[in-house]
Amino acid sequence: MELSKRLLAYIEKHFPVSDEVLMRVANSKGFTQSEVYSALEVVGRDRSITTKVRGSAIWYTMFIAPIAKPALVLPPYPWPGRDGIPEFVMPFPEIDMSHLFLKTREERDAYKAEASGRPLHMLKKHYVNARG
Repeated sequence: MELSKRLLAYIEKHFPVSDEVLMRVANSKGFTQSEVYSALEVVGRDRSITTKVRGSAIWYTMFIAPIAKPALVLPPYPWPGRDGIPEFVMPFPEIDMSHLFLKTREERDAYKAEASGRPLHMLKKHYVNARG
């Protein structure tokens, strides 16, 4: 078995593990320091292992995928006039809010003229600047 696979197996059993511990374990099995560092390069590229640097040590842990939260499911909105809910009644019917939904400038000007009781041509103010 290759040293990198042996290190991966050791990390899976004993994670989180620092590189110093891995070096000590590999040296006790008869591997040199350069062999361990070359094997740790292979281990660091493995996607099932995550590495973090804390102080002067590199820590190896297993990658644990985050648990996806279930999507928020809202109950159906109780619309007025359905499911036994009475129809919506405007609280202040004398307030006209239809001007909020006018699409063009001409519609807005016509509404303002009618609301103020003036003809449309009197709403438009023609300013003459000082030069003429």
